[in-house]
Amino acid sequence: IRLSLVGSEMCIRDRRRAVRFLLHLGFGAEALALMTALPSEDADRSLWLSMARLVDGTSDPGGAFAGHAACDTPAALWASLADPSLSPTAVNTAALLRAFYALPPHLRRHLGPALAERFLAADDKVTATALQDSLLRLPGPPDPRTAILSARLSSAQGAAPAATEQLEAVLSDPGPSQLQALLALVELHAAEARPIDPAQADAPVSYTHLRAHETKANL
Repeated sequence: IRLSLVGSEMCIRDRRRAVRFLLHLGFGAEALALMTALPSEDADRSLWLSMARLVDGTSDPGGAFAGHAACDTPAALWASLADPSLSPTAVNTAALLRAFYALPPHLRRHLGPALAERFLAADDKVTATALQDSLLRLPGPPDPRTAILSARLSSAQGAAPAATEQLEAVLSDPGPSQLQALLALVELHAAEARPIDPAQADAPVSYTHLRAHETKANL
């Protein structure tokens, strides 16, 4: 889709197609920029604005999906993404799961781990497990965020050895998810009153200091 035409040269149909395409790709900031540069009274504008924020990981509790968590439509998914404070009992999880399963694989991989972690934290293991199972069915090996989610679910289900193995697999491959995996491993050992390797216990602090140093150096 060409985005070079602006203003009156870009018809409403082309604008709608461009925004929908960007949202499909998960490019929320780009969709927002297009909508800002090309103001429109389109009936879907408020929905798209909220979805653009949500695919970029920003909550939007007062947005277009507010009050729709109990709906028997895909709005249940987006409403849940929009408001992290919602209790699972306030969400139509059947509708949420149907909508999640209908997402393209890259959006499921992008949105699923954090959403499942939220349900797990609220002690809704059934929904968290359903989301995890959908992620595990995606082509290719699980990404680190999904592996960490699986470890947390294993721990919640009393399978500490499996959780430890899953987390150590993430830690063996350096990447941006290492800190999250380390914190999950520390939490796992603490919950079972088991000692942890001192080097691993100190790693989150060292990582935080390194990130602070990098941030300061880039100012």
